[in-house]
Amino acid sequence: MLLGHKITDYFSVQFGTMRPAAWFKYDNVNNIGYDRSVWINAWSLSLKKDFKLAEKTSFYVESGIANVTRFGFSIDDQVIYEDAHFASLLYGFGVQHWLSDKWRLSLNGTFLPKSAKHNQPSISQASLGFEYHLKQVDDKTADDYAKNEYFFPNNILQLSYGTSAIGFGVNRFFGMSLKVGNFESFGIPIFWVGEAKATNAFSITYQGLIYRSEKIFSLDWGASVTAFQSSLNHENVFAFSIFPVLLFYLLRRNGYDFYTNYSIIGPTLLTKSDIDGLETGPKVIFQDTMGFGVFFGKNRKYNAELRIMHYSNGNIFTRNDGVAIPLQFTLGKTF
Repeated sequence: MLLGHKITDYFSVQFGTMRPAAWFKYDNVNNIGYDRSVWINAWSLSLKKDFKLAEKTSFYVESGIANVTRFGFSIDDQVIYEDAHFASLLYGFGVQHWLSDKWRLSLNGTFLPKSAKHNQPSISQASLGFEYHLKQVDDKTADDYAKNEYFFPNNILQLSYGTSAIGFGVNRFFGMSLKVGNFESFGIPIFWVGEAKATNAFSITYQGLIYRSEKIFSLDWGASVTAFQSSLNHENVFAFSIFPVLLFYLLRRNGYDFYTNYSIIGPTLLTKSDIDGLETGPKVIFQDTMGFGVFFGKNRKYNAELRIMHYSNGNIFTRNDGVAIPLQFTLGKTF
């Protein structure tokens, strides 16, 4: 996943992260039956240059740096594959085709060279996907948007509560770690779970509108305070966060608007580190959320949402067991 900013029409700066959908796994380690996985993540900062090939098709190259974190494993206190944390060069190329002014079809290849010092093979990723480009509109168009019939809340205040009594099935499904029958990794790999688990969680959240399209998309900023209790040692923890929120309106009807939202890399301060004795990392961490919800009532004054949350340092450091917050039930008020 990449977020970028166009400096000129053909030159951009990008910030992104990549990880495999399923972790690399060793089976029957040392012929004694152990199975262990190795986690690898890379955060990147790169520059991208586009070269126009045709009216709607372009070729690009990119180059930058990446923060690579690898989680190895031990057996019976013996390190089999060590952890690693190092900086690496990153380079890539791709082809893009304009489908519209906002949407592009993109074929990409990204590469990181091997590191003999850290016993790390090269990393490569090939992907086919879509890019959505936000464009500033003129004042008249923005005024027309503000006066059209599609609802976008300027401000939202929400109260949320979640309990582990209903389990972490939703978290595991969107983290592709739900066990169903013979499948140990059933689901969609678009979110994370966490080794530390919260038993009860209560959140107060504010969101404010930054950008809106004509009908489907908006970008908000938010701030929240979350209080939760850990499942093992019943430690009370507070999380203070600020974050961006992407909202996509999936269905608009006379009585309601149905949406999905996604938020990652929200800087967070926890009141405790290494929760339940697990290596959840330092107190400065990130908050991630995703959910589905509706705005309803007269003038869409009310809001209901189902949301899952996760705290981790994004594998920037090797201490990153993470914290899973169970499914939260949310009620809100727009103004």
